[in-house]
Amino acid sequence: MKMKYFTPLILLFFTSCATIVRQVLPLENLPLPTGQYNVGTKIYTWEDSSRKEWFGEESNKFRRIPVQVWFPMEGGTKQLNSPYLQYPQDYIRVISTDFDIPGSFLLNVKNIRTSATIDGNPKSGLGKRPIIIFSHGLGGFKNQNTIQMEELASHGYIIFACDHVYDAGFVRFSEDEIIYSKSFVRHFPKGTTDEEYWDTREKHLLTRSQDISFIIDQIEKLDTIDPALSPLCDSQNISLMGHSFGGSTVLSTLLREKSINSCIALDAWTLPMPSHEINQDINTSLLHLGQLSDKYWENKNNRLKLDTLVQNNKKQSIRIRVPQTKHFDYSDFSYFTWATKLFGITGKINREKFRLSLNKILVDYLNYITLNKGEFSIERVKQLYGGIEVITN
Repeated sequence: MKMKYFTPLILLFFTSCATIVRQVLPLENLPLPTGQYNVGTKIYTWEDSSRKEWFGEESNKFRRIPVQVWFPMEGGTKQLNSPYLQYPQDYIRVISTDFDIPGSFLLNVKNIRTSATIDGNPKSGLGKRPIIIFSHGLGGFKNQNTIQMEELASHGYIIFACDHVYDAGFVRFSEDEIIYSKSFVRHFPKGTTDEEYWDTREKHLLTRSQDISFIIDQIEKLDTIDPALSPLCDSQNISLMGHSFGGSTVLSTLLREKSINSCIALDAWTLPMPSHEINQDINTSLLHLGQLSDKYWENKNNRLKLDTLVQNNKKQSIRIRVPQTKHFDYSDFSYFTWATKLFGITGKINREKFRLSLNKILVDYLNYITLNKGEFSIERVKQLYGGIEVITN
């Protein structure tokens, strides 16, 4: 039976047999982090009074940015006590629409648990710890890589992640104000030319990059914003990390924020970056992890832009290409169930082995770059999973 006939049958099965799906395909909780610290998390909504919201109907309002932070916490236990999602019904609507997955398949997302304690108390006595700021992909969420956020926090890092409003899948400011993404291709007016499309994407990219710069400014003010968290945050030791559109967001931000320690891009979508940015020197230690195959992007310029950026970087750039992975393997999405492979959303790679490998690479790299601790050996990276390619500049 050809796949084009088989796929609709899968969809029909999941749509008409919601009860069976819930019983046969339960969604898994997030794994416990492996570091020595228990993890706490907080959520803020910050307003940038220097920028008006230009996207959508809010042109008369200042830009608002929901931010979540993960950190080592005082006390607590490594147990799966906290809900992964605050608003599961909104999440179901977004994911089922964006990925053409029956909503019945996602009903159990409300039961997914994570170990981070909401509003936990930051751990005292650790001194200043390195900071990571994370940017999600197009239609993503601030918590889309919670597995990595919790793992890094359990090893002593402080991680901030924001929702890029109107690019995020949805943002709920209140019961009466829910803002869904308006930046997918389907949201562009009919007849939009290629030039108009990429001009708009550059504006998106600039807005997202300014969100990151605003978070950096807010971290400098944490003494007044959150006096309990501030003692842990080393504002002179900041790294950036992003997935997909978030990858180009953090890469672009490096050209505006010269004090960034290092940058990690997860399967970055570099096409929105204009040529004048690609041809500059980011002058920052860079780690890029992504697919071995270029088929997902369809446009070869995505790889060419990344190659150019790497070649122009005077600091070390490391590119790790992992076989049998797809774009969403570099987020939490692949972990919840093996069935994402049926829909072609994730690759054939063993998801548990890949999670452990990805987390180890991130922890080892950041320990080496930000703390001058341990080593980051290319040979050891290659041993983590067969067929991994490692390219350096």
